Amino acid sequence: VTISEDTLTSIGVGNVQQTVIAGQNIQSAIDLVDNKNGGAVLLKSGTHTIITALTGKSSLKIVGDNYLTTIIDFNSTSANLSFTGTSVYTTGTITSITGGVNVTGAGTAWLANVTTSHQIFIAQRWYKIAAVLTDTTLTLAEGYDGGATLPGASYRAAKVIENLTIENVTIKNSTGTALAFTDCRNVILKYAHPESSNVGLSMTNVSEVALDNSLSVSHTSDGVQLTNVGFADIESTNSAGNGG
Repeated sequence: VTISEDTLTSIGVGNVQQTVIAGQNIQSAIDLVDNKNGGAVLLKSGTHTIITALTGKSSLKIVGDNYLTTIIDFNSTSANLSFTGTSVYTTGTITSITGGVNVTGAGTAWLANVTTSHQIFIAQRWYKIAAVLTDTTLTLAEGYDGGATLPGASYRAAKVIENLTIENVTIKNSTGTALAFTDCRNVILKYAHPESSNVGLSMTNVSEVALDNSLSVSHTSDGVQLTNVGFADIESTNSAGNGG
């Protein structure tokens, strides 16, 4: 069942909610909310059986009625729910960061490859970019928090997926990674439970994470994989009964 834009409910300018019952198209709801500059996809109790990959967007909340009764089931396919940034650029290194915001690179070509729509990942944290001045200089819109070894620090520029919440839902039966985040920022998982997949949850190049009461259990491989994840608050979270 494809969801019509007419069913969107306004909860403020640029912020809408879409209710999805089992059997309706979750990706359609995500896309419609994205077209309105973000909002919430509300999953009603039941088993939402999905056999094609779900792709998340920025400023998105996916909220179930209750994690015990609201289930996304990938039906033993490689389908999963993923959030992945785009336009990645990593050439060269950072030689210095002065005044908290002035970044100098070496071997970089930032003018052609990085914009103010990108953010830059330095020492496991994303920073917004205020201006790209030359191929080797840019200005941060947020004060640098430290941690990189300079000169010669690696970095990563990307158009990140950000401001994400997944709450009160069980995500299961993916032969891949049930819930995956790459090049993302500001992620909240609360009572979000991956289970019975190959890998439960993976985060790569992610910062500002709140992970609360989210269990990742009974996976063939790892329950949780964290790679280059920083500025995270992880509480009451258990990875148990996994093969990895």
